[in-house]
Amino acid sequence: MGEYGGTQICLDGHTITYNYELGSPLQAKHCRKCGKETITQCLSCNAAIRGKYNIPNIITAGYKYELPNLCHECGQPYPWTQTLLDNAVEIVALDEYLDNDDKEIIGVNPCI
Repeated sequence: MGEYGGTQICLDGHTITYNYELGSPLQAKHCRKCGKETITQCLSCNAAIRGKYNIPNIITAGYKYELPNLCHECGQPYPWTQTLLDNAVEIVALDEYLDNDDKEIIGVNPCI
């Protein structure tokens, strides 16, 4: 019935445009907010990042795009999600009250 538009998002997770294939004047190689490079595809499987779901002859008012965390095709985290996960692991590594066995379960190198 409808189809997803493609989205362009920077590596930090700022949405550039959620209808990339329409040739939006908002398209950019680098983000205007942070300067990071932009992507339109999953870096793991090259599937297009889903944007707005478009239905022919239907106009959507007040649409708010929801930033995806994981690729709909391969399930891998997008770069902005991976950054959050890496930061969380780094914070856990600093917890002096968490024992090394628990840190290993979370994926923290206990030698840090």
